[in-house]
Amino acid sequence: MRAGEPDRILPSAVPSAKKNKLSQPSSLVDTAASAATTATATEPKVRWCEEDKTLSHTDRGAEAGGACTTAGHRERKHGGRHPYSVRPMGDYLAHGTAEDVRHRCNGLGPSTFATVPDEALVHTFLFLLDAATLARLSRCSRAWYCYAHAYTDVWKSLVLTSLAESECGEGSEGARLDYKGSWKATYLSLLPSRPLSFSSSTHQRQQHIPLHSLPAVYSDVLYAPYGAVARFEKVKARLLRRREKDILRLRKPTVEEFRAQCEAPNLPCVLEGVMEGWPARREWGRERGLLDRVTAEGKGDTYTLHGNGLSFTVPAYSTYAQEQQDDLPLYIFDSRFLDKCPALAQDYIPFLPPYFQQDADYFALLGTHRPDHRWLIWGPKGSGSTFHKDPNATAAWNAVLKGRKKWILFPPHIIPPGVHPSDDGLDLATPVTLTEWVEGFYSDATAEQGWRESVVEAVCEEGEIMFVPRGWWHLVVNTEESLAITQNYVSRANLPHVLSFLEEETHLVSGLPDADRPLLYSRFVEVLRRVCPKALDQAQEERLQARRVRETEEEKMKAGWTGCQRKWSAVMGITDDSYREKEEAGLGDAKHQQCRSSSRENDEKKVEQRGGPGGGEDGREGGEGGGRGFQFGFHFAVDGGK
Repeated sequence: MRAGEPDRILPSAVPSAKKNKLSQPSSLVDTAASAATTATATEPKVRWCEEDKTLSHTDRGAEAGGACTTAGHRERKHGGRHPYSVRPMGDYLAHGTAEDVRHRCNGLGPSTFATVPDEALVHTFLFLLDAATLARLSRCSRAWYCYAHAYTDVWKSLVLTSLAESECGEGSEGARLDYKGSWKATYLSLLPSRPLSFSSSTHQRQQHIPLHSLPAVYSDVLYAPYGAVARFEKVKARLLRRREKDILRLRKPTVEEFRAQCEAPNLPCVLEGVMEGWPARREWGRERGLLDRVTAEGKGDTYTLHGNGLSFTVPAYSTYAQEQQDDLPLYIFDSRFLDKCPALAQDYIPFLPPYFQQDADYFALLGTHRPDHRWLIWGPKGSGSTFHKDPNATAAWNAVLKGRKKWILFPPHIIPPGVHPSDDGLDLATPVTLTEWVEGFYSDATAEQGWRESVVEAVCEEGEIMFVPRGWWHLVVNTEESLAITQNYVSRANLPHVLSFLEEETHLVSGLPDADRPLLYSRFVEVLRRVCPKALDQAQEERLQARRVRETEEEKMKAGWTGCQRKWSAVMGITDDSYREKEEAGLGDAKHQQCRSSSRENDEKKVEQRGGPGGGEDGREGGEGGGRGFQFGFHFAVDGGK
């Protein structure tokens, strides 16, 4: 069998295979190639179009003419089918054939890679390969061609790794990324010598085009990223169908109204009509608005925005936001956007409502010692943030300049479904993508007892501000491309809680260099004592009263539990010595950890079951695309992507 040439990657364009965790990657490719020779399926014919500088195919009905065509690719792109004919495992029951199984087995190697589960083959093996090895592997068979291209996170990882290792990645904001329409094309554009030119005006014509008439490959692992993107419109419709629940809306409230109805009771709300005079809303949100604004300040070519360890020019990120097809999109979350262009501050800071002004924010007294507190947030449709709490026990406001955001919030004492914080608060396990959480746990949040009574939902439109109270869990989904400004602050109502957090939860303090985090409490108290002694004394008195109430409640609970233990011991004939021996052996804590592990395992199974096999031809009916497990992150990290 002749392997089709899926890409024209010239030797000068691809660096030699570097040694990594696979000591001899070439031998693995040789193994795959020799195993693939047993495949009986005929490879599609591939041509290199010199005029378009693209790889294409010849339709079997047009082989005599030999004309290049991309019509099939356009049809697949707009028709909803996976470009590499990958389908979820559930579709095999309705559409699969024995030939499909034989194609995969023979293509990967019946006694070698075909026996490896897709989880290991994709999530481990492919990520161990460098680009040159991956490209050679894709030429071994049509099955390997599919595996080497369909899981785009592999090429995304190669791009991010290459940028991290490059000289331009040594800056404080990371390497500059210029997205070229796909992660493979972006990787090729990074090579020092490449056969194609990637100008901003022509890179769309120079994209890699998948081969035509690829046989179906049934794999939940390969399909999962594409499925999450393909299903987002259904997720969006589901979220917007139930727009709001128990959210307070205030139109141009006075300071007294806002503090009495929101800050003092620590309740979320949406503020309307408070952004009407903002130049930022009027100018930044329109097309090329932000670019024109920084260009007017003479920074059009040098102004960059930071996110996910990378930096983007404004045009580069705009291109990425419009063209990307990632299930986990890169997200602009820049805390230095005003430092790089101070004139932008005049577009919104003087127009803030009085309850968000600097003189109402006690953290502003820290000056240069203040933790990161304001961010420019920019993300494409489908981006957002999974459940988290805001840093340092602060409250926050989030002003939408462009787009629309769906918010789902829970009170501080109610842990959302599918969320598992560690005991020390440093780690947080949640479903990897927003789509997976909505499909797996949104119905629990809105219907299950204990959650349905507490959940708060809101849709924040352009020109509205969401107030996020201290300690509230919140998830945010951008239902369309969105641009927003957010800021964390410390009000008088929140001051006692922030002081307690900084003193008692030092390991969770964020937004500062590691060496400065233990010093934040003493610095804050010192500046309050010098500038606002009365506010400090009142806050400390409130802390003392709250601590006394908490200790009294704990004593009551302990006394009640001890009484229950004694009654149960009398019934069962168990002595106090038996309980003491178990406590000394740590059995009680072990049982607690076992319950936590069991809860997490149940939620992981729920993700797999609800993101399982699909029923439609293209895998869109039902809950197609297997779940991708859980991710771990910093519990009180800065509000990453609201």
